[in-house]
Amino acid sequence: MESRIGMMRGTDYFRDGVNLFVNRAEETFQLEYHAHDFYEIAYVSEGRGYHHMNGDVLPVSKGDVFLLPIGIPHVFRPRSAADGERLVVYNCVFPQTLLEQAGRTVPDANVGQLFEPKGKIVRDPHLALEPLLLRMLDEYTARRTGWSGLLFALFVQLLVDLSRYADRTEGTPKAAETADTIADAIDYIRLNAAQPLTIRQMAERCGISERHFFRLFRQRTGQSFLEFLQNARIRIACERLADSRHKIGAVAELAGYRDIQSFHRVFKQIVGMTPGRYRQMARDQKAGTPRRT
Repeated sequence: MESRIGMMRGTDYFRDGVNLFVNRAEETFQLEYHAHDFYEIAYVSEGRGYHHMNGDVLPVSKGDVFLLPIGIPHVFRPRSAADGERLVVYNCVFPQTLLEQAGRTVPDANVGQLFEPKGKIVRDPHLALEPLLLRMLDEYTARRTGWSGLLFALFVQLLVDLSRYADRTEGTPKAAETADTIADAIDYIRLNAAQPLTIRQMAERCGISERHFFRLFRQRTGQSFLEFLQNARIRIACERLADSRHKIGAVAELAGYRDIQSFHRVFKQIVGMTPGRYRQMARDQKAGTPRRT
């Protein structure tokens, strides 16, 4: 156990009238064992190591989430000081006033209970929270028009998702467990859309029949499994077309299509234009070129 305890204060982090701070940092052996006068959500993003927390030493890996209340002493450490041993953590810190504001926004989520009395540890099994934290970090650092309001909305979403994860860990009624299973399936498909997924695989993953999975999935998303998968793949393709120089055939493969003809057909059906036209439009928008009608 580390004996010296430093104190971090919110006044060093909350600026410009925004009571929220987000970063992604590589942990080292230099940061001292510390407590703080604010709440913290710490998400392990990369690597493995240890979390020294309130006298305990816990091994951590990607997808572990620590919900830390005010005053809990802690520090993250990488597994060793050797080169290549990294531990990277997203930190989202905020005062009690912001937690109370979020609680009033979603009173049925009981978000305040996530941190009391000694905090919670939850697991993000499909790494669905990392894209949300990345979006929060982007909004926090880029500060585009409306960023503070959008950042708060993303913060509320993060708390609600964590509340659901905590409910799942502590035990919920059967109907809620089934709903959470479908939610996990949705997250899994989004994250693995480029893989050769089938409805049978997803039904087995959920522990239910294909017919039951099909009905629940359509009820939850308003789409069939195939429609949802195609939209997820085309979303990947749109991102690649806009942000990379890959040839269209390579983009199709990265999005999960082995047949270029099928890719062109589905892309035009969903987006309303060819992949080549979409890429040109995205480039024109980045360059500030007026869009042709």
